[in-house]
Amino acid sequence: MPIKRKSKFGRILSNQRALSLIGLAILLMIVIPAARNYIHRRSVDQEIADLQDQIKQANDQNNNLNKLVDYLQSDQFVEEKARLDFGLKKNGENVAIVKTGTASGTPDGVEKIFTLPALEKPALKKPVANPERWWNYFFH
Repeated sequence: MPIKRKSKFGRILSNQRALSLIGLAILLMIVIPAARNYIHRRSVDQEIADLQDQIKQANDQNNNLNKLVDYLQSDQFVEEKARLDFGLKKNGENVAIVKTGTASGTPDGVEKIFTLPALEKPALKKPVANPERWWNYFFH
C-alpha cells in the first residue's frame, strides 16, 4: 500500500497557526479600509455640520441687514435724521431746547434725564503752532 503524501497546500491548511494567520490577514484587509471609510465619513459629516452653521449665521445676518435696510428706508428714520441732524420740526410742533447743567454737571436737585446729541458742542481745542505739529508728527 503506497503512502500518500500531503501536498504543500494541504500541510499549510492543516497547520492551525497558518490558518489563523491567513484568517487574520483577510480580516485586516477588510477592517482597515472600512475604518478609513468610517473616519472619512465622520470628517465629511463634521464639515457639513460646520457649513450648515455658517449658512444659518449668514441667513441671520442677512435678516438683520434686511431689517436695517427697511428701517433706513422708513419715514421714521428720515424724520429722526431731520430732527437730530438738521433741527427740523413738523408743522404745529413746538421745540423745547434742553440745556445741560452747569460746568460741573447738572445743578443741584435737577436730574439729567436725556441729552440731545445735536445740541452738545464739542470742546474747543487750542490752536497748535506749526513747529509743534511737526514735533508731534515725528515724535508722538
